[in-house]
Amino acid sequence: MNKIKKTSSAVTALLLFFLLLFCQILMPAEVAAADSLKGQTEQETSSNVQGQTEQGTQIDTLEQTNKKTSDTSPSFKVTMLNVGQGLSILVEADGHYMLYDGGGKKRSSYVVSYLKKHKITNLDYIFASHYDEDHINGLNGVMNALTVQTAVTPDYEVDSDCYHSFRKNLELNKIPELHPEEDEVYPLGSAKIRILYADPTADPENNRSTVIRISCKDYSCLITGDAEAQVERDLIASGKKLDSDLYVVGHHGSASSNTEEFIKAVSPTAAFISVGKDNTYGHPAPETMTFLREQNCSVYRSDKQKETSVSYNGKDVVFSQDPWIAATDDTDKTTENADTGDILDPFATNTDAAASGDRSMPSATDGPVVDYVINVNTGKFHYSDCKSVKQMKDKNKREVECNRAELISQGFEPCQNCNP
Repeated sequence: MNKIKKTSSAVTALLLFFLLLFCQILMPAEVAAADSLKGQTEQETSSNVQGQTEQGTQIDTLEQTNKKTSDTSPSFKVTMLNVGQGLSILVEADGHYMLYDGGGKKRSSYVVSYLKKHKITNLDYIFASHYDEDHINGLNGVMNALTVQTAVTPDYEVDSDCYHSFRKNLELNKIPELHPEEDEVYPLGSAKIRILYADPTADPENNRSTVIRISCKDYSCLITGDAEAQVERDLIASGKKLDSDLYVVGHHGSASSNTEEFIKAVSPTAAFISVGKDNTYGHPAPETMTFLREQNCSVYRSDKQKETSVSYNGKDVVFSQDPWIAATDDTDKTTENADTGDILDPFATNTDAAASGDRSMPSATDGPVVDYVINVNTGKFHYSDCKSVKQMKDKNKREVECNRAELISQGFEPCQNCNP
């Protein structure tokens, strides 16, 4: 019996020994694991806090940047280009550019050279008001010579050479296209381009013109393309904000547009009239000039003064030249031509005109359609197999399909090596 008890005690002691030994081995591992888990938790917590802090800093930076941008004085400029009996309006806002129409084919090379002269290589938008030749043909050269981010075009088709050429250049240059809808707003730097009217089904075609109002802080400009009296009446009835500092006079000053009621609703202090010298249409119409004069509006005319620009910096409005008709002029004012001594009436219209547009610009003639490659940096065009094409940077290369005369009319020069 005593022997059994001694054996049982020995077994118990042995079990206790192994249990203590096991605890000694296990405890350090558990402590190490706990310490490791604690370390990971602290590290994750630290990382989360750091991430939240960095994200908060980024948000704060964005807010400060946006605040700084909104507080910075804007750089806003509207230029009426001299495209003869056509329309082309260049708008710049804080280094961003848009071109509303490009004039006709005869002035395409001028538009391209004007943009290049002013070191403009990228356009955020080109707007095609509608598909009349004197509004869209000049955009073909622009699409081939510059980078165009987006083309805003009315959603209809016409069967005309200028329309098909326009479509072809959009596709060749892979320019994204948007069809405007009323009340849409497009950003341009600190300026906003609001679509006031867009109806691709309206008749006549002039009434398919896209009407826009561009605003930059306290300064605004209204452009109506060739929209006629019915559209003007619809705009007045819509109750949309029409009053603008600058009015680009509709349809080159035609009497079919520019009703007295509309000009009163716009209430401009200055007006741009893009019109061809000695045009056969009698633009601008006497009635239009009378309505502008009664509104006490300064008038700038491309047929008399070529290009005119207006700049706005958030405070001051500055024009590049004196108006052809100042707001304070009366109907009896005349001026004398210093070269000829002839007396000129500043309110005179082109009712006795003999020709339209700028006759000094040669027009493109028909010729064989060829695949050319344009270098938009040098302004030269080449045959596709010309050795100069292989040395050309991709960013400067544009492939086009047209005739030689059309490229020359757009301001490009033939390569001296391949002599296309």
